[in-house]
Amino acid sequence: MSIKSLVSFSLTCAAVTALVGVPALAADPAVKCESGKLKESGKYGFCRLKAESVAVKKGLSLDYSKCDTKFSGKWDKLELKGAGECPSENDFADLQNRITEHTDLVSLLLSGVGLGNEDPDAVYVATPTDGGADTATCGSQAEPCATIAFGLQPSTLLAKLRVYVAGGEFFEDITLSDGIDVLGGFDPDSWESAPGTNPTILYGSTGSSHRAAVTALNITSPTSFDGFVVYAAPATTLSSNSYGVYVSASSAQLVITNNVIFANSGAAGGDGVGGAQGQIGMDGDGASPPGADAAYDAFIAASAGFCNAANNRQFANGGFRSCGGDNVSGGAGGGNQCAPVAGSEFSGIDGAPGSGTGGGPGGDAGDDGELLFSGAACSVPPAPTAGREGSEGAGGSDGLGGT
Repeated sequence: MSIKSLVSFSLTCAAVTALVGVPALAADPAVKCESGKLKESGKYGFCRLKAESVAVKKGLSLDYSKCDTKFSGKWDKLELKGAGECPSENDFADLQNRITEHTDLVSLLLSGVGLGNEDPDAVYVATPTDGGADTATCGSQAEPCATIAFGLQPSTLLAKLRVYVAGGEFFEDITLSDGIDVLGGFDPDSWESAPGTNPTILYGSTGSSHRAAVTALNITSPTSFDGFVVYAAPATTLSSNSYGVYVSASSAQLVITNNVIFANSGAAGGDGVGGAQGQIGMDGDGASPPGADAAYDAFIAASAGFCNAANNRQFANGGFRSCGGDNVSGGAGGGNQCAPVAGSEFSGIDGAPGSGTGGGPGGDAGDDGELLFSGAACSVPPAPTAGREGSEGAGGSDGLGGT
């Protein structure tokens, strides 16, 4: 970049016409205003360089205050004369900043400090090892910022258009700014683009909620993200994701090229909604009609006579139900075993509890009877000799949470 090209300004069609000498437009307020601004802008740049020259020659402290005051006053007068028709009103501060950048670069080049390829419209970022530090004045090649996020702050960017990031490791999350290119892979010594030998590696930060190493929201102006190796951090909050680059509400103006991007592990999902309550179990068959359950009498099995151990049996009359492959049927009814023992619950068998969690307990079998003769009357044991119905099973428990 030559010093000659450092300060450049464009002319509008009206200004060009004025320069070629068309008489009809010579008194146009807009033409006079813009022509005057161009002239004063050049004077302002020269004033700054002259101030630097005087400071170097006389060994004085650098002072631009006279230039700033004079330039501001001339600018205001030109707008006043333009009678509200100046093509570029109220942009004094923006142009002043741009002239400042260019004249500062001229000073660096003349002093041998500048590298000769510094972009006045860029912020430079390098690791602390390579001289980076997040300060109020960082952003030049001589004084790069230390983090990309700091370089992307509005207060750091000002009127910049690009962020150049040197090779090295950066441990941070960044959010792209609309219209600001973020370019990695630069040599921190020469600031030449060399991604093959100076890779810029971005490691996303750990934390709660979703993780994204790079976020691009509402990018609708030409914006480039180029030259990075991106590693996202793993997500640890339930049901959260991990993104290498997360893009939302952005247009095709966002261009993501020449990067290697790695997402990381998402966190485990949270518990699903509890399953619906199981169906109510079916009723058991209950006792058979009188005479139909003779096969389960405590005394006779298949023919006349007293029962023996071969006649032991239980009434298989529980209600049947299967829920999702789980057997939640009722228990078998009571039965008998031989031979009866008077005064105890031996020959009767309690009903079995229902299957599955919450199945109702089986009915209590009746006690064996015994006739006692006390001389004048017979008596029976105090315990009931008739079997009791089993209880209903409880409602099924909730199903397991969904995956």
